Amino acid sequence: MKREFVPLIAVTLLAALAIWYFGLRSPAEDSRRADRALFLVPMSPIGSVSEPPEEFRWRSLRDAKKYEVQLFDPTMKQIWKGSAAENYLACPSEVSEYLATGQPLYYRVIAKGSFGKEIVASEHVYFQLSPSTGG
Repeated sequence: MKREFVPLIAVTLLAALAIWYFGLRSPAEDSRRADRALFLVPMSPIGSVSEPPEEFRWRSLRDAKKYEVQLFDPTMKQIWKGSAAENYLACPSEVSEYLATGQPLYYRVIAKGSFGKEIVASEHVYFQLSPSTGG
């Protein structure tokens, strides 16, 4: 093979790859990739709440087998954790007692897959009783 053909072959291969990547992939392939996006979104409680929440809720992930909820005080010291197989978990009684002090609480949700391996964790979310509630 002559050296003058090497750049021509490389350019041809790159062009074929670009055509496949930008034009010939199936839409189903893109949607499968989007299904694997790993965002764990807490739904409630968030921000100011009018009364102590009864449960934590979040959007479920398809590959998650179990979820863990971790509860933190304002110094980010973990004060409680629980686990659930669904996308909700009852709040412990400590939440009501702590919120009555007027201090916020923070929590995050961790999705776990097979063998308890962490898939993804949400951001920390704060919540507290709204001032009009009066604790």
